[in-house]
Amino acid sequence: MSDVAKRAEFARWNWKVKKARDALFATFEMHGRQLRGEWCDYAESHRLSTEVASIGSSPGRVIQRWVVKERLGEILRSCDLSELREERLVASVLDGPDAAWIAIPLEVFQFELIPSAVEWMTDGFVLFASDRASLLSVDVEEVAGASRIETTVIGEGIEPIGAHLLAHGPEPLPILN
Repeated sequence: MSDVAKRAEFARWNWKVKKARDALFATFEMHGRQLRGEWCDYAESHRLSTEVASIGSSPGRVIQRWVVKERLGEILRSCDLSELREERLVASVLDGPDAAWIAIPLEVFQFELIPSAVEWMTDGFVLFASDRASLLSVDVEEVAGASRIETTVIGEGIEPIGAHLLAHGPEPLPILN
């Protein structure tokens, strides 16, 4: 690909992502929430998406289905995440496609993203600790008119979250290959 084509692709990506980010911020504000953090650039967003895709089907994943969304919110807000203070956490909010990855503080995860997933999100988000190849996927689903959440935890880098979910949540679903 020529330099001109690369610059054009990058400019298109920047324009698309800016629109997606603006829409995502507006959606959060409309629901009385704030999405704060530092947006990752094109190269890092591409790298993070590739890394998440590569570990997504890990046989060590733990999947739980929460039929009462509010229960997940209560449990994750009560989780002691002090061990994760030094971890660099990035999130991809699936309700805002093309918005890239955003590096967020723990407080945004616990008190903005989680309540948003419980209250109004229709798709969910992925929280990724890239240094430890660990993630939490929060997938909001509508099934037969009922809304529920499915969580998937992969890796040990976010162990306090995974342990807390296992201790207080539903039984893990079996992983079928």
